[in-house]
Amino acid sequence: MITSLNTIQSNANDGFIRVYNRGAFVSYFRIEYKLGDWYHELYSREIPVLQSDTLKIPANATNIFFQVWVALFIQTWVVKYVETFLYPPQSCYRLSGTVYYTYCEGIPCPVGDVGGSPSLNSPCCCCCKPNIII
Repeated sequence: MITSLNTIQSNANDGFIRVYNRGAFVSYFRIEYKLGDWYHELYSREIPVLQSDTLKIPANATNIFFQVWVALFIQTWVVKYVETFLYPPQSCYRLSGTVYYTYCEGIPCPVGDVGGSPSLNSPCCCCCKPNIII
């Protein structure tokens, strides 16, 4: 089932994933999660260079699956990163590199970030290896 988060009531405990594209490519990301008995799928917009996008995940979602896709050619996309979570994360990621050498790394979200609209020039200061969050 494909849903829009506009139809789901926001909650302070909601999770989110934000992706900053600092690479030399266009990207998007996909999130799948289970809510009750139903699976839901969300897609970010296509993210140009030096921009970002955020998708919110309901607080009671489980079995969250996160994928990052990069445009290889016109209308040809490849998966560059996959991660799973048991519960909704509040995570930020930075993409860098080129189409053929793409890096996706977990980064600290700005202080006080709760998944609202990002600034296009939000700082990404420190990097860490992605982890599975339990």
